[in-house]
Amino acid sequence: MDGYEVLRRLRTREEIAGTPIIALSANAMPSDIRKGLRAGFDEYLVKPIDVSAVQVAVGRLLKHADGPTDGSVVPFKSRQRE
Repeated sequence: MDGYEVLRRLRTREEIAGTPIIALSANAMPSDIRKGLRAGFDEYLVKPIDVSAVQVAVGRLLKHADGPTDGSVVPFKSRQRE
């Protein structure tokens, strides 16, 4: 099972369908990144891991998250896809 299949399966589960998903891949060509974002990943990061890029991506996703802080689940409002 690859990351795209995992993404499809996660997006079909109503209770977690809105959870942000970050791809981490060695496939770093611009076309690979576009494909990943179009498929539905909220962020697409490439290897080798750049810790600051991970922090920026997570911060960006948290900034877009709406909802309560009491632990209840609320769908994530993803940014507009290209």
